[in-house]
Amino acid sequence: FSSPSGQEKLRHVLGAFAAYNPTVGYCQSMNFVAALLILQLHDEEVAFWVLATVVNDVLPHYYHRSLYGLQIDQAVLAEYVQAELPKVHKHFQALSFDLAFVSTNWLLCAFINTLPWDCVERLFDLLLYGASADILLRASLALLLLLQPKVLACRTQEELFQCMKPKGGVLTLEKGAAIQPGKLMQTIFTRLPPLHDLHDRRAKFLLLHRQKTRHSARSELLNAGDLQSGI
Repeated sequence: FSSPSGQEKLRHVLGAFAAYNPTVGYCQSMNFVAALLILQLHDEEVAFWVLATVVNDVLPHYYHRSLYGLQIDQAVLAEYVQAELPKVHKHFQALSFDLAFVSTNWLLCAFINTLPWDCVERLFDLLLYGASADILLRASLALLLLLQPKVLACRTQEELFQCMKPKGGVLTLEKGAAIQPGKLMQTIFTRLPPLHDLHDRRAKFLLLHRQKTRHSARSELLNAGDLQSGI
């Protein structure tokens, strides 16, 4: 999308979505998803409607101004890492590495600027087929499992940041080996257990989010009342 025509198509789709859904408007990383859809569908109107479906239905509240849908899934992902990849979890803790540093980009961009293109295409197909973010969480766990030897070899936080940073928009395994789509799919569906309790975990963090939101709103009202009484 470095060409003027490509940029114009991207502006059309993103501008149309902002007008269609002003509550969301434009959110960071939405341009990557829109660009992928334009490239794959070759039609601005179709790309717009699929983008609307992804934002409104498939990844609800991911692109909300507060990003609370994203934050809930990040909290769920952190729990799954602790349960399914304890060595990785302990290593992250030892090096004070917050998985959110990389998972924000993974989930919001659906791995578009993290994995090889053939991996991205398969994941996006599964994302649309399943109509939920579940596949993105499973792919995140699978990616961490594939990266585990490389992650555990890091001795400092800086080394870990560099390990988890895509080079040229693509993450690699040990010795710069590329992540193959077949290997990624096999890891997702055969080396990791099903996420049977995903709904319950999301519900737990959604409740915590609502409690926190109500507490913040109540505090603001009390502060406003204190200001008025002092006038």
